[in-house]
Amino acid sequence: MTQLGILASQRGRYGLARSHYEHALAVARASGDRSSESGIINNLGEIERLLGNYDAAFDLFQAGRRLCGEIGQRLADAYMLCNVAHVAFLRGDASGSVRWAIEAMRLAEELKDRDLEASLRCVRGHAHVALAEWDDAEACYGASLALFREIGRPTMVPEPIAGLARIALARGEITNAIRMIAEILAHFDAGGTVDGTEDSMWIYLTCHQVLAAGKSPRAEEFLERAGTLLAERARQLDDAERASFLANVPSHRAVVAAWEASSPASSTLTVSAAIAPSALS
Repeated sequence: MTQLGILASQRGRYGLARSHYEHALAVARASGDRSSESGIINNLGEIERLLGNYDAAFDLFQAGRRLCGEIGQRLADAYMLCNVAHVAFLRGDASGSVRWAIEAMRLAEELKDRDLEASLRCVRGHAHVALAEWDDAEACYGASLALFREIGRPTMVPEPIAGLARIALARGEITNAIRMIAEILAHFDAGGTVDGTEDSMWIYLTCHQVLAAGKSPRAEEFLERAGTLLAERARQLDDAERASFLANVPSHRAVVAAWEASSPASSTLTVSAAIAPSALS
């Protein structure tokens, strides 16, 4: 059932994935398989995070951490700590996010998990931006970018680059921001993806906003991409899931707002209907 949940999640069928995971969790608990139980709890937390149910996600990740502590799963605990830090940021607790990320970083460094270190530095960058701590954010994104390059994770590189570009944009350094996202544009133009990043929508939105600030004709292209992708994902959800998905996830909310403000002439009826205000009610 766990594998079915993973497949459903990968296809954007989050409600179905939750059902599979809940069934798998019951089986794991009945058989006393506590190692599998902790992994399934983490997966359930991820589903709630993807849907924008951040309080539920936070509670699940914390429950998973408690179980990891009981059975000595230190690496799994480190990844759940990263998830706690990310969800804390998403639900508006940037200071808490920094604290959780620092705690997770100590564990990741001790366990020598460089991939996790890179992800944690990116999460810390997001939190520092929310706190307007620009220098700290820039340092975190820069370190994340360097680590992702070093360990050969090309699909992850756009996320810290987008963070650096947003800092440049916030400082009014439009030319610098455009220079930064050039690598992301080249990545996409070459057929690259951003699979595996924490928030792919945020990357597309950053490209749109930077290009719009530079009055580039490609700005609308990236808003179209973001809107189309968001619509495709939203269509697979039931009404309650869709409402949370569109209204609670910050990047999704921002895409909807940008779409409504722009109303690009090239927009399709399908995309417009999927992210229309009525879908948020």
